[in-house]
Amino acid sequence: SQEACSPHLKKKYRLKSLVHHIGSTASCGHYKADCLRLLPHSKIETTGTDMADAINEGSDHRVPEEQWMRLNDGYVSNLDAKDAPLGTSAQETAYMVMYELTK
Repeated sequence: SQEACSPHLKKKYRLKSLVHHIGSTASCGHYKADCLRLLPHSKIETTGTDMADAINEGSDHRVPEEQWMRLNDGYVSNLDAKDAPLGTSAQETAYMVMYELTK
């Protein structure tokens, strides 16, 4: 469509995953990945109401929770804020970066 090709529309992207390479060449070293995972549970978003009231009223206002995960061979772990994909270390070893178009 013409809308998709228009340079005048501002598009928003968000980081979804990174592949890191640690080594001297692409064929020598180690690869690992960080990815943003949508958690299977959500928290109720309240705006000026008590959490218990929101639950009792059957509120459907749920906010998806996300967690950055590190996939390193057979090991999967949660990332702490200091290890987040936007940290200096991640930026220095990023080999491939994947984004999601949000708007």
